[in-house]
Amino acid sequence: MPKGGYVRTPEIRAKISASQLIAQNRPEVKAKLSGENNGSWIDGHTIKDTEWRVAVKEKDNYICQECGKKCIDKKSAHTHHIYNKNKYPELQYIVELGVCLCSVCHPKLHTGDLDIVIPASMIVESQRIYNMCVRI
Repeated sequence: MPKGGYVRTPEIRAKISASQLIAQNRPEVKAKLSGENNGSWIDGHTIKDTEWRVAVKEKDNYICQECGKKCIDKKSAHTHHIYNKNKYPELQYIVELGVCLCSVCHPKLHTGDLDIVIPASMIVESQRIYNMCVRI
C-alpha cells in the first residue's frame, strides 16, 4: 500500500494526469497557480525552495536515489521531501531530509506506483534531525 494509506484507481490517476496537463498547457491556468496567486505563497518562499532544491541535488550529485540514473540537465532532476512538508513545515528546508529523483521516478512516487526505498542510515539520521526539531 502506498504511503498515503490508499490506492488510487486508474480512473483517479487519469484525472490527475489530465488536470496537470491542462495546467501545464494553458498559460492562464498556470498564472492562476503561480507566484502570489498560489495558495502556499509566502514572501520569499520560492527563493528558499530554490536554494533547498539545488542543495539537495548537489548533495546527491544529481543522481536519482531510486534508479541510480545521473540527471544530466536541471529539468530531469527533481527533489522530494522525505517528510511531508505540509505535515512537518519545520522540516521542509533541511537538506538531509530531501532526496534527488529523476523525472521518471518522482511522478511514480506521487501516484503510488513507486515506494522509495530509503537506506536505514538515512532513516536513522532523519529521525535524529526530526527529534531535534520537535524538541525545540
